[in-house]
Amino acid sequence: MNFMWTCTSTLTPKIESTFMTTSTETLVRRFWSHVFERPQATAMMVKNLCSQETMFFAGLADPTTASVVAAKQPPYRKLNWQTVGYLVAEMMIFLQKMEVTRGSKVAILAWNSPEWVWADLAIQSLGAVTVPIYPNSSPEQVNFILKDSDSILLLANSEEQAAKVDASAQIPVALFSSALCAAPDYQACEHEDIHIGGAVINPDALNLPARMRVQEIMLDFMMNTKNFLGIAGDDIATLVYSSGSTGIPKGVIIRHSNIASFCPSLMRHGFAFKSDDFYLGYLPLAHIYERLNGTYLCLWHAVPSAYCSVEEMAETATTLKPTILLGVPKVWRKIRDSAHSEFERTLSPKNSGIGAKLKAWILSWSLNQKKPGLKRSIADKLVFSKVRAKLGGRVRLMLSGGAAIPADVLDFFALMGWTLLEGYGATETCGGIVVNTPENNKPGSLGKPIDCVELKIVPKEGLEEGVGVIFVKGDCITSGYWKRDEENAKSFDSDGYFNTGDLGKFDADGYLHYKGRVKRLNKNDGGKYWATEKIENAFEGYKDGDLIQYVVPVGDNMPFVGALFFLNLAKARKLVGATPSGQNDAAYYAAHPAILKAVAAIVEHVNVGLEQHETVKQFEIVPIEATVDNGLLTNKLSIRSEEAMKRYQALIDAIFARKK
Repeated sequence: MNFMWTCTSTLTPKIESTFMTTSTETLVRRFWSHVFERPQATAMMVKNLCSQETMFFAGLADPTTASVVAAKQPPYRKLNWQTVGYLVAEMMIFLQKMEVTRGSKVAILAWNSPEWVWADLAIQSLGAVTVPIYPNSSPEQVNFILKDSDSILLLANSEEQAAKVDASAQIPVALFSSALCAAPDYQACEHEDIHIGGAVINPDALNLPARMRVQEIMLDFMMNTKNFLGIAGDDIATLVYSSGSTGIPKGVIIRHSNIASFCPSLMRHGFAFKSDDFYLGYLPLAHIYERLNGTYLCLWHAVPSAYCSVEEMAETATTLKPTILLGVPKVWRKIRDSAHSEFERTLSPKNSGIGAKLKAWILSWSLNQKKPGLKRSIADKLVFSKVRAKLGGRVRLMLSGGAAIPADVLDFFALMGWTLLEGYGATETCGGIVVNTPENNKPGSLGKPIDCVELKIVPKEGLEEGVGVIFVKGDCITSGYWKRDEENAKSFDSDGYFNTGDLGKFDADGYLHYKGRVKRLNKNDGGKYWATEKIENAFEGYKDGDLIQYVVPVGDNMPFVGALFFLNLAKARKLVGATPSGQNDAAYYAAHPAILKAVAAIVEHVNVGLEQHETVKQFEIVPIEATVDNGLLTNKLSIRSEEAMKRYQALIDAIFARKK
């Protein structure tokens, strides 16, 4: 391994890096190197929008019997690196027309797509700075980020997104379609003439400037090995804004050198790529996890990719058969639940007939074949391989972040023949800096640190031995927050270590275990600590607890732990039927006796797995649906706990007015 495990004391374990990057490489240079060195290799798959069928003649050996055959177009088209290079060059030319120069801040407000990635590459190739914004952000959030980041332009994928920009902000907005109006027909659409400044221009006639731009970039690539395109490692590549779950969003500064350190280090850690690897990105590209651990890592190593929405993921995976997927616990649980639903239908005693009975017996027998050997191989052939086929059948790397994965979900994936690898990171660390690998995987842990970072655990009084605050330092760690000098001064210690605000503990083998957030560590009036996230994860992990969509534990400095619950309205409707006409769904279900009884049963089950002082003694169901629009959810669809507690203080008072 490239890092060494040391221990300065029993309470302050530390992982020290033995690798620090001195490379002048950047993501921009890596991308253009693929354009020039492997021009015909596949770079991306894009949706084929051609509605026409391909016609060809069959049976031409005998003209009297020859016939015309219509073949359907494939759903996706391959784009090679050369073509993608031209498309990025087209966007560079457009951005310069929009007065984007070195250091300019350009925001992207769009759902996942190849155009999102090309826009990002074009911005960075000009030495400008990409400012991604979550596509489900409210107009208020969009305008705050545009102003705070000093953005001079917003790129969007639709008029609906563009409309979120306040007209008084005087920030120009352009659609991807405008930025690519002169590009070749990469999706096999039928181009109409494009109107620019009153003139009608044929898009195919506008390819020459892009070709000239690519030639200029190639010359610079060959002649300039240090600061390719004038980009230095210390230049800012992107400002990534936090979701603002606990306050005002902050722009995390990510420099080109941070990315250049992170991508090779993760590969050295144990993620070597194969020639047939293919990546499918569906999590928001505005999030550091999808962008760095997924897209940038694959761009760095020339792994072909495609992009879709979360809703399209399963169908797209079946079609494109990816080998690499990133996800969060909610996605993995949805995959598990979908498979379980199919299992339950197969095993239903209502099924009759010899065929149905045999199918049920095979499934039941297969689900018990957990040990390696002939029986498991048979079970894999009969059942597990068919489950894997739902995601294309080729997935070999599954990385999970964002939150802890419930043990039963990990067990399901292991039984199906998938290895689900957990990791740890933050926006400030360029994503996952502690990761399990296929060769070194300890389920339940977050893995070991990559070799370009140093970690130390700083003890915190009152916690169990070995648990403390995680501090990190290294080439992939942010230099701070944009225009937040006071926050920056508090975020780094005297030795330059960044305070993550997370609690963790290293085990005897050097694997990190997550213990919650410092800010979310509470103490009851008897002096015992309890962690908000432990309680949230307990509810999240209960397989029959999906009636409760969001949990807000309360009770800091109080005699016991209580909770505010937000309901999954679809599950509530399934349980007790539709809401009577004229009544609010959330309010009706929050007061329904059957719902209250079901929620109480869930609490009883979850409490079994908690320490006595952590158990939820009283609860209230909030009679409102939590959404992004009403400010109760972040763009990542996480509950804004502090906002919920502030709004529903009366419900919290009611909880503690009752005896435990």
